[in-house]
Amino acid sequence: MITMVPATLPWSGKSALEATCFRDEIAHHCGGNACFLPANMRFLTSPNVTKHHVELLIERIGLFLADEELPKWLLRRNQVVRFGFSTDTEMKRLLDPTRNPQSWIIYNLSQGGLPDIPNSPNDPIVQYGVIPCSAVRHHAVAWWREVGSIRTALLSGRAPGMPFDLDSDVGHEAVHAAFSPVPFFSQTMEERSRAVPFCEAVIGALTYEQRARIAYTLCEIGLATLRGEPRPTPAGLINIEEWGDARAFLRIAHDLMPELGFDKALEMIRDRSMPIGTDEPAFFAIGVATLRAMWHLVPRVNECIPPDERWYRGLCA
Repeated sequence: MITMVPATLPWSGKSALEATCFRDEIAHHCGGNACFLPANMRFLTSPNVTKHHVELLIERIGLFLADEELPKWLLRRNQVVRFGFSTDTEMKRLLDPTRNPQSWIIYNLSQGGLPDIPNSPNDPIVQYGVIPCSAVRHHAVAWWREVGSIRTALLSGRAPGMPFDLDSDVGHEAVHAAFSPVPFFSQTMEERSRAVPFCEAVIGALTYEQRARIAYTLCEIGLATLRGEPRPTPAGLINIEEWGDARAFLRIAHDLMPELGFDKALEMIRDRSMPIGTDEPAFFAIGVATLRAMWHLVPRVNECIPPDERWYRGLCA
């Protein structure tokens, strides 16, 4: 049973209400598939939102995840195995939500949106902040200092004045929170790193921004692998606008992580000029290599600095 209790927002110190047993309520709807839910889920709301409203919203979220979202993840997970790109044993290892140190907080402000909080994570005096996604401003990574380190949470709100979009505000964010978290170092650099084409990258001399963009692209393609999210770009890949950049990204990924399977993906798109459909074998080939890379990145999502090239080269399947 849900109870509303006083809470403090870790990214601002302000008061809120928290729905207790939130994950248990969602898991009740999901049955045997609940093991795929993010391990650390919280629901916070403005103090002026009623318990009845919260209960109705949590029920909607639970039914959506149980009836639509988790079955989709499992279907696509099994498709990876059927195509022969992975095994059932490996996919169980890759899709383990208990490894993610980044919690997921659904935050329901009475008017929608997310708070505008100044950010200076490199300034030791600043204790917390919220870094919104450049494209969807009510999705963000919240951060705060705790015993000399930085903690982060994936923060999911709703568009101002609008109800929760279950597909975007819940489904999309749930995959990030379970298996493909947004690294803190990538979110702080997201807008700057987007302006750095992969086709200009030089192995052996990758810049801070390029290394941050590699990790951000991995987390977004990892998500799309499980959700089948199409993107209206020439290559059909999220966070990559042009085919030249798509091939450059895969070449960089293969050069840095030669054991993860990006070579197979490169071979499958060698002469490709049309967007890659999310149900095509080539999409899953890219996706499983990406999920292998994300498995290694997950423990580093709270870090401020992207991994260097030597770290990437040490990865193995």
